[in-house]
Amino acid sequence: MQVGRAGDRSSKLFENLNRRTIPCLGAFRGIAALCVLAFHTVDYRFPGPGAVAAFFLLSGFLITWLLLKEKERYGHVSIKRFWFRRSLRIFPAFYTFWIVQMMVYGAPLGAALASFFYVFNYWALTTHPPAISGPFGHTWSLAVEEQFYLLWPLVLARVQKPEKLVPLFIGAALAIQAIRVVLTPVLGYPYTYAAFEMRCDALMMGCATAIYLNAGGHVPEWLLKPGVAIMALCAIFLVGLDTDSLRASAQYGSAVVAWAALPLMLQAVTIRPRWLDNAFMQFLGLISYSVYLYYHVVVQSVETLGLRLRYGVPLEIAATILVATASYLLIERPALRLKDRLADSVLGARLAATRT
Repeated sequence: MQVGRAGDRSSKLFENLNRRTIPCLGAFRGIAALCVLAFHTVDYRFPGPGAVAAFFLLSGFLITWLLLKEKERYGHVSIKRFWFRRSLRIFPAFYTFWIVQMMVYGAPLGAALASFFYVFNYWALTTHPPAISGPFGHTWSLAVEEQFYLLWPLVLARVQKPEKLVPLFIGAALAIQAIRVVLTPVLGYPYTYAAFEMRCDALMMGCATAIYLNAGGHVPEWLLKPGVAIMALCAIFLVGLDTDSLRASAQYGSAVVAWAALPLMLQAVTIRPRWLDNAFMQFLGLISYSVYLYYHVVVQSVETLGLRLRYGVPLEIAATILVATASYLLIERPALRLKDRLADSVLGARLAATRT
């Protein structure tokens, strides 16, 4: 019976992964965004900085899975098509936010330009002292993501046997995590917290997981047990208890969250728990990108207007969700529809050309 149950869960995982929209991953992303929001509005003991590692893990996994499926279906990865689709997914909402921020509050020229060109994670290291802060401070993680989108398809498109990358990526991720432990007390946290080469460990873990599963690997049954989920959640929230949250996240917290989030992500897709697989959680997933974009400017606005003392944290959270919803409906959703239409038409033209 145990073997059968494991086999059923494994087949369920692959069935869900091969859906057009992978169940619960949006909710998973939405929860991570709420952790970041709670960190900045409720209490610094929420694992907001660590939750960014969960974003990276999910991005590495999802992007790699989609690229591998494209490679299997069409025989190759279209890098231009990937960049085109990512641009329509990311740029409209981001540059709308960028304009809003500059019009409402402005920002130092260096920070604004670094954010605009997705290099804030390195520009911040040039300030004295180095700091991941300010109105565009949170865009360091968007820079890491964009750098990943730029580099990873170029690598994957040229690798004949991606499964050989799995042990390499896991070893590299562990090495980076060990280096952060050593370097953070020496260099300070900004470099180990924000530089791409110091934060690509969670991305590598996500990539390796997707490659492993796509090559026929199976998730161990014990990894899908409730006890593992409970221990993973406890580890994540214990990381948030460190009062020096940014330093702790740079040194060890991000690694803990990445490894803890891995079984949670696999369980979410495999088991599809009801509290994740529902319309409300799917909605949070849809607006999670805009939540992350706008939380700083919304919180700043509430405090500037003097409303925080009167209405408190609930107003900041509600206002962030409201603004994020507007951003999704007015900017993101039309861009996503355009992305799908244009990408499908380009793909159709390419397929027709191959038949003639």
